[in-house]
Amino acid sequence: MNAAITRKRFLDPCNIYIILWVLGRLQGLFFQSSLLSMLFFIPYALMTVYYIYRAVSSYNLKGAIKALSVFFAVMVLYGIALLIFNDALGQDRKSFLMMLLDSLGPVFPFYVFSRQGLLTEERIQGWFFVLLAMATVDYIKTGQDTLQRALEEGKSVEEITNNSAYMIAGLIPMLFALKKRPLLQYLSLTFILYFVITGMKRGAILVAACLLIWFAWVKLSNAKRGKRIFVILCFAILIWIGTRFVLDFYEQSDYFQYRVEQTMEGSSSSRDQVYTTLWNHWINNGNPIQFLFGEGAYHTENVTGYLTAHNDWLELLIDCGLIGALFYFVYWICFVVDCRRSRYDTTLLAILTACFIFNFLRTFFSMSFSDMPFYTCIAMGYGFGQLPHTQKT
Repeated sequence: MNAAITRKRFLDPCNIYIILWVLGRLQGLFFQSSLLSMLFFIPYALMTVYYIYRAVSSYNLKGAIKALSVFFAVMVLYGIALLIFNDALGQDRKSFLMMLLDSLGPVFPFYVFSRQGLLTEERIQGWFFVLLAMATVDYIKTGQDTLQRALEEGKSVEEITNNSAYMIAGLIPMLFALKKRPLLQYLSLTFILYFVITGMKRGAILVAACLLIWFAWVKLSNAKRGKRIFVILCFAILIWIGTRFVLDFYEQSDYFQYRVEQTMEGSSSSRDQVYTTLWNHWINNGNPIQFLFGEGAYHTENVTGYLTAHNDWLELLIDCGLIGALFYFVYWICFVVDCRRSRYDTTLLAILTACFIFNFLRTFFSMSFSDMPFYTCIAMGYGFGQLPHTQKT
């Protein structure tokens, strides 16, 4: 009887959804099989679509999740247009819709699971270490593949960056659910920061540094007077270990030295040229329809020639025009308001603010809405879903 109940609780939609994603991700990393890919992707995608519908139809959406649903719907329209016209340089016609399902889509199922009581702090705690292991495997495999490509192209094996650094940093918002396990919190944070630094993605390092500051602020603010010394000591040790590691890594890695020097000199890996090209293209566009509504999904590559914008705002101005960028702006304003609404629950405030920091900073030098880590979607969906239960009465 108890075993049956346990199985029923474990095999609920929330767990099944996460399991499908994990298995699909592992398949994509190690087994290039279209049959296996469909086996995991089709039910995962169907669940995503179904719970997007459930979120919109069954709940009175408010705040950031409502703004996100409107922005998502607008993006879907542009994805359908790309599907019909197929006029984006070097892009598959269905790629934009697939991106939306994979990036923003999972927020909505986790919002529903949170409202239904299937996604809780305890469940996040249980899944965190599984997902941390998954992110570690992803990071190592991505690094190996990048290294192999560098060897095949005759490049220096030291001059590589690991794009999965952003993915593993996306786990940090989930860390706040481990508030009753402080030692595991600190150890996991140290583990994540190690991979972020060695990944040598400057944007990921900047985002992780800001999240570390927020983490320290949360821990100090919520610690009782007798425990503050312990918290300060833990951060002192963490900072000392981190400083020693970075200094040693800097001395041993010529490429890391090069990346630091690039940053100090203001080098942006040619992003400034791309930004200038895109901005001038939009601001000087004499077509009022394109100025207001854009030129279509993925059309930034039509302007730059296969180069992505690495900036959400410029991407939206070119693809979706001023109107699309305004929808996105409203979403971020609502996100700030929701963070303020969550202040009566310190854990919820910590999670939502961490999600905001992680995603908002990336809008300026990376691709945020089109490349949101699955782990961050879990934290966001949980946070938005818990907001209705935390309002002060």
